[in-house]
Amino acid sequence: MAWVYLIIAGLCEVAWIVTLKLNNGFTKLVPSLIALVFILASPFFASLAMKSLGIGTGYAVWIGVNCVLLTLLSTFYFNEPMTWPKMLCISLVVAGTVGLKLIEGGVIKS
Repeated sequence: MAWVYLIIAGLCEVAWIVTLKLNNGFTKLVPSLIALVFILASPFFASLAMKSLGIGTGYAVWIGVNCVLLTLLSTFYFNEPMTWPKMLCISLVVAGTVGLKLIEGGVIKS
């Protein structure tokens, strides 16, 4: 269940960061309120996940999920360019995140 909480935390983090872009400097009420809900939910779910996950692994996966999803959203929703160096770096983040999950799960012995 910890991994589910961690993914939820990552999705909440992505949601509040996207609402930061949409709320125009906290001048729009609804996106600002939505951002506030997700700002509170993200660390709450991360704390639930880290009850049973190592803090280093948990934090790295949480940030990895954010990094990948925000890069994809910025490319496909906000029309920011996706270059091959960005793709390479995102691939490394994904590989590291998967590796940490495999280590934490005991699939790979450290």
